[in-house]
Parts: sequence; C-alpha cells; structure tokens
Amino acid sequence: MRPFDVGRFLFLPGRKVYGIAIEAELRPEVLKEVAQLGFKHGVLVPTIHYNVVEGRVIGLGFADLTDADISIEQFAEAMRNIKGIRMVQIIHPTAEGFVSDNLFLRLVLAGERAIIMRRPGYEGFIVGIREKFGSAGEAFLYHTGYNAGRRYGQSHAEMAAKLGITDPVQVINRISASLCASTGYGKPEVVEASANPPQATVRVYGSFECELGVKAERPYSNFFRGILAGLFTQLLGRNMEAKELKCIAKGDPYCEFKITASPT
Repeated sequence: MRPFDVGRFLFLPGRKVYGIAIEAELRPEVLKEVAQLGFKHGVLVPTIHYNVVEGRVIGLGFADLTDADISIEQFAEAMRNIKGIRMVQIIHPTAEGFVSDNLFLRLVLAGERAIIMRRPGYEGFIVGIREKFGSAGEAFLYHTGYNAGRRYGQSHAEMAAKLGITDPVQVINRISASLCASTGYGKPEVVEASANPPQATVRVYGSFECELGVKAERPYSNFFRGILAGLFTQLLGRNMEAKELKCIAKGDPYCEFKITASPT
C-alpha cells in the first residue's frame, strides 16, 4: 500500500498554490459542485480532507492555480455562491510554491489534541538521544515510551468500553492494533496474546523507529518497545516488559516483540 499524505501543507516550487477552508451543509451535491467548479476553471486540487462536525462539513484543501483561468479570489467567490456553502476562507502562501495550514491550529484525533511530527523531528529526538547518552539514552527512550503506553492503554480501554468491549485481549486486538497502524507507528500483527498467563507476541511491519537504525545490525527499538510494555501493563493489570527478538534494523522482514510479566 502506498503512503498516505495527511496533507497539512503543499510544497510545489514554481507553482501558484493556495489553501482553502470551507464549511458546508452535509449534502453530497455540495462537494460534487465544488469539484466540478475546479475542473471547469483548470484548478488542480492535489489534496483535500474533510470531516463532519455536528451535521456540517468542515473541509481543508490545497489548490494549484498555475494553469487556471480564474484567480483564487474569484474561485473562492464562486464557491461561496454554491448552495449549501456557509464559509470559504483562503489561506495564502508564505512563499511562492509553499502554503501550509495556519488556520486550524489544534489538530484533534479521537477527541484529543494531536500533533504531527515529521521524520526530521522524531529522528532528531530518537537518534539524538541515543547518540548523546548511549545506553542511558536508550533506557530513557524505553521508560518514556512505557509511560506513553500506559496512557494509551487507558485511552484505548475507555474507547473500547463505549463499544461494549471489556476483555483486555480484545481491546489489544481490536482497538490498540488498529490505532497503532492508523497513526503511523507501524502495522502490528498480534501473533498471540493472553491475560492468563499475561504474555504476548507482536510483530510490527514498517516500524517508524527501527527504520531509523537500518545500519545498526542489532535490535533498535526502545521507545516503541516501551510503548508496548506500558500498553500491556495498563490493559493486563500486571507489570510487563517487552523484548525485541527480531528487527528490520538487522535485516529481519519485521520487528517482533515478546511481552512478558516482569519478574519484579
């Protein structure tokens, strides 16, 4: 499966690019008319995202008007004349060929604030700590991940309870694994998991952390390994630890973690 661009900015050097935010009534024909308007005037829309909030559509798109026969102001005005469109706001580029969303300042995922950290950011965090502090940095990453995993576990259990899922293994299989994949950590496969005895084997394909250590020739995960330990600790109600047995950083096709009860 190809990567999915979350579309928070558009970088097309030499092109006339803009952002457009809309609020509209929840009617399929509204979005259809917006698309037809773009086609009519030669407006390219490389990315668009929208969600439904309280019965209305909130959308954000990025448009390339380099070859359009209409200005961005005229395009926005034409959109405002579409029945069902309540608001159109232009986001102007900060440099030719570059525009980013500076309108929606709080990103939300499952009702909670979220941030997007691109590779330069999390690589600087993970690799930088390892290089600066060595084994102590690796331990720091693990325990930081562990604390995050505990909080993820609590959040996942709350979400699952609203769906009538209370068995911790089912929370892991049906909620935690799916959220891990959808948020970009990697695609997990829960090979086996049980509450009694408390243990699990989890494979992760395309680990964001271990991709950073493809030349390490040894298991590389500390932060995500800690997340797994904290997650299983929270959901199984026992102190758990995670060990990485296989890793893409040493040439394995996936990363494999064994999660077991801590002896202490």
